[in-house]
Amino acid sequence: MLPDYAELHCITNFTFLRGASHPEELAARAAKLGYCALAVTDECSLAGVVRAHVAAKEHGIKLIVGAEFRLADGPKLVLLATDREAYGNLSQLITAARRRSRKGSYRLGWDDLDVGVPGCLAILIPPDEPASNLPSPSPHPMPFSQEEKGISSLPSPSPHPMPFPHAGEGNLEPPLSTRERGGGEGWRGAGVRDGEGRSEGMEGRG
Repeated sequence: MLPDYAELHCITNFTFLRGASHPEELAARAAKLGYCALAVTDECSLAGVVRAHVAAKEHGIKLIVGAEFRLADGPKLVLLATDREAYGNLSQLITAARRRSRKGSYRLGWDDLDVGVPGCLAILIPPDEPASNLPSPSPHPMPFSQEEKGISSLPSPSPHPMPFPHAGEGNLEPPLSTRERGGGEGWRGAGVRDGEGRSEGMEGRG
């Protein structure tokens, strides 16, 4: 058996150009889907609450009164009233936001919420981000960078690497220059240094 579900963020056609359904239609649909409660949260408005309340009583579901706000200097949030006193505080906030702006709009900032809205619960709404703004996945993703793995940057390998000597042969000395080889008249191979530090040189003449 599924647990009880309540929709806590729902707008009606009283949120102009965004909401599409009447409050009565939303209440009827919520009851048909088996919701235990429905929150009507129009943007900075309680205009649909009365109709939603009547419809919720008819369909036997609980109505939660709330409102949605888009802060001028912050994110979007939803405030839900938990009792009659909270409903009054929410109404005062809506009135203040509407009075400081022209008709049909409102203005609300973080300063208006410094002391909170007593009795109301707040839900922060994450910003909408179009899919076109999301970063494209790399065709060859690397799970960790060298810094994350604790590996410092290494030089690129030489295109002609010199093999390491076999065990017991000692360390090879670097090759001699043309002048050290006698200007091209002969060659003197690089000596192999044994374990006691002695050098076994090889000389020859072309």
